[in-house]
Amino acid sequence: MYYLKILKLFMKSIAFSLLFFSFLQSSGQHVFFRSFSYEQGLNTYNIQVIKKDHFGFAWIGTQDGVYRYNGKDFQVIKRVPGKPNSLSGNFIFDLAPNLRGQIFVASFMGGIDAIDCQTLEVKHIVTKQNLLKSGLPGLWVKKLYCDRLNNLWVGGKDFLAVLPPGKEKFILLKEKSLPVSLNVNCIVPINDSILCIGMEKNGMLLFNINNFSSRLFSNPWGEDVSNGVNVNDV
Repeated sequence: MYYLKILKLFMKSIAFSLLFFSFLQSSGQHVFFRSFSYEQGLNTYNIQVIKKDHFGFAWIGTQDGVYRYNGKDFQVIKRVPGKPNSLSGNFIFDLAPNLRGQIFVASFMGGIDAIDCQTLEVKHIVTKQNLLKSGLPGLWVKKLYCDRLNNLWVGGKDFLAVLPPGKEKFILLKEKSLPVSLNVNCIVPINDSILCIGMEKNGMLLFNINNFSSRLFSNPWGEDVSNGVNVNDV
């Protein structure tokens, strides 16, 4: 019942946001846009994800590395063959800033890296070499999220895992009511304690970050139903 109340509140907040945006449009307020491209230092048009850290930097994950925008210009962080402290891969799937001045990077079959938001130094978290030790079942990482407790949530092809702060090995999270492994499409916070995990063909899970308890919603707008509901984003 608690999770259902949380979910209803979340749906209401989405509806309010849509109404508020409609109000801005109808009230005649102007929204200004600025374009960035090669001339400003953004050397690719293939943008996969955009995130903002708590310093105010904008981070852009592309098919050709990660770009940091400081309000004036872009700096690029890429994989450089032969350079051990560069990114593990350039095709970026997702980014996730934490509260400790880092941003985590998931790249195609490259595992997970951490970039210092200020110095741009790269630290490898999960690679092909330490995959077994990390506790993850594979390198195909699709989604990342850092919660307020600095847990790193990782959604991949057929798995969901969390890395508590100060730990080196991920905890694999499983849902007993699911007949197959979790194939994660999105990880979205509903409030300070609840995360929504959207899945392929299995609806969505609500996870409590304090105790990792979960509740499955195969049909978020009614009673639980059988498998088959895809949740790509929330």
